[in-house]
Amino acid sequence: MQVKSSGTSGDTVTGYRTSTDSDSGPSKDNPHILAAAPASDHLRPASPIRHLPQELLLAIFSILAIEARPLLECAGQKPICLCDIPWIVLPSVCSWWRKSSDLCPDLWTVINFWTSETTAKLLRKSGSRPIDLIFVSGHHAQFSSQAAVFNRALKKKFKVFQRARSIKFVLEDMPDEERYSESPDWSKVIACSRVLTTILSTPAPQALSLYLANTFDFEEMPHRAAPSVASCHAYMYPTDYPQLRQLYLDSWITVAPDDLFLRICLTSLTLAHGVYFEKFGEFLDVLARMPTLVNFSMDNCDDDIFDRFEEPFEGDNMAEGLHGHRHDPGSVELPNLELFELTMCYTDLAIDIMHWVTMPRTVRLILKRAPFMGVKAAEDPADIQVEAEGIFDMLETHFSLHDLDSVHELKELIATTEMTTDERERTISTFRICAYNLRQSHSDECATEHTPQLDMSLSFCADDFDSAIADVLFRLPPLLGNDATHLRLSSSETTSNPSHPSGQIIYHAKARDETLTMHPLGLTHLSSVVSDSEPPSPSSESEQDIDFFPNLVALDDYHGLELPPSTLPTFEERLNVVVDSLRPRVEAGTLREVNVHDGYADEAGVEELKKRLGDVVKWEWDVRALSP
Repeated sequence: MQVKSSGTSGDTVTGYRTSTDSDSGPSKDNPHILAAAPASDHLRPASPIRHLPQELLLAIFSILAIEARPLLECAGQKPICLCDIPWIVLPSVCSWWRKSSDLCPDLWTVINFWTSETTAKLLRKSGSRPIDLIFVSGHHAQFSSQAAVFNRALKKKFKVFQRARSIKFVLEDMPDEERYSESPDWSKVIACSRVLTTILSTPAPQALSLYLANTFDFEEMPHRAAPSVASCHAYMYPTDYPQLRQLYLDSWITVAPDDLFLRICLTSLTLAHGVYFEKFGEFLDVLARMPTLVNFSMDNCDDDIFDRFEEPFEGDNMAEGLHGHRHDPGSVELPNLELFELTMCYTDLAIDIMHWVTMPRTVRLILKRAPFMGVKAAEDPADIQVEAEGIFDMLETHFSLHDLDSVHELKELIATTEMTTDERERTISTFRICAYNLRQSHSDECATEHTPQLDMSLSFCADDFDSAIADVLFRLPPLLGNDATHLRLSSSETTSNPSHPSGQIIYHAKARDETLTMHPLGLTHLSSVVSDSEPPSPSSESEQDIDFFPNLVALDDYHGLELPPSTLPTFEERLNVVVDSLRPRVEAGTLREVNVHDGYADEAGVEELKKRLGDVVKWEWDVRALSP
């Protein structure tokens, strides 16, 4: 039976009973329901709630707990209302609801350290259950954690850290208006930094997750250094965190490569905005110690993960990774990895990680390239092309590393471009490429996953993307779409599929669809895309062996083959490029149709094309004329 309950925040929540019999007692297989069984002893026989099965009653409170937990995790960082936190409001409704809520201890296991009274009550009500410690000092004071409350809780006999299932610490940076005021509240920052020191230096034997984000810039505060992780861990060992599996480190939470945090067999590791490694080889050492990793994320968009004074991924530094750290290319194996997420300001980082690290081809790759914050002028188109070529070489190697047929695991590939303006008034042009897989359903029919296996977004400071787009276009067919029999030259502004990225579609291929859609700018490289000749200036030797679109039968063009008006001097030169690219296939009899659709076509230009290529060229007006 499906049940709907309206929470105190006004949202309708759907839950499900765990029993099909509304009159049955609590399930004997569920210990939590057994723990809630005495609820009937606290309810008057005439109370309406008395008629609800215990399973349903517990389900209601569980829904409320799950719904409000995300709010508590970000409290202090954004405004919330008390009515959004049901277990704070619910006990005030009536004594019977209060008694019932007391029987659901999971409602009391999130400790935010707002006030001493509430914190003590939560610690007491939660009994001996594992608890989630959340200390967030943000800009919204009403729901910000207080260092004094945290310290008082530790002095009581609640065994706070011994019971901690997860620990989250966030110290946000000061607003500019406060930092530059006459009296910044440095005492609050100092008190919160001591909380962090306590967290770092206290064993947590049950902790599964540790989230530490110290976005406050201690360089802005005179005569005070950021808390030292090394000092806190001087007398601690990995055995002090025997259950730790998830670690998130952000900003001023800086750890050394040999820190105990990085000597634990983690399943999830996130590093963001902080100097962690002096050399790339140290980073490889850390990954080599963690074959258990399932999720790995790194945010290096500010170029500050590595303490480097020169490019670390070239020449001697690559040799250092090979010899000094005893690693061969591909020797760092992460066999269990399911998610690899990397945000960077230069694609060199992704290329070199993939060069040294071996991960399953089924791993979900999320690669984001953001322009470095110090870049103001437009980036050089030649540099953009070099970065794009490097990242595509890496992708081709990844998807065909063990089996040349592995590329057929990709079932849909879509590439888009988008142009925006950032807060610094820079023009940002973005390539986004998503590749999707299919998975078998119970009916043995395949359905495309909404989550892409590859989600790559490359953003550059650039307002002229045409040459880079054309280069990208002939790098995509080896991944998916090269077997197409029909090539449609078109450009769509957006896609209606919510699982696809927004922007102008420049390439769209499906494994079970013989038609490939490609941006007409690809015609500038027709000699490399739709002819049998080799691509000009290939970026890798492997491209010289690619026979682009060997099964191509028909070409449908919706942009007049990018031919200028026949009256312009550039017409003849452009026409020769198109004809030279298509003629070998026409003469071989493989390309049988070149359909030029009305809209952008110049009639005189199409007629000249027909003279050069023959009757394979069809214009939409010709088709209409032959229609009865």
